[in-house]
Amino acid sequence: MHKYQFSAQFLSDIVAIAHDIAYHQRGVRELQSVDVLQEKFVKELKELSETDHPIEEIVDVVYYASA
Repeated sequence: MHKYQFSAQFLSDIVAIAHDIAYHQRGVRELQSVDVLQEKFVKELKELSETDHPIEEIVDVVYYASA
């Protein structure tokens, strides 16, 4: 298994994007619980692998992966 290390700035940017998406999707800038996010992440990965329009699913995968 590969271990990836991301810079603090990159991680901060991803979290900021996740908060922006949460606000856009649900009207709040708070992230959902880890259990909910894990469940939705798995669902979004499946959708990404099955879609003909992957760009539309990437935003959702990034959001749920940033928890």
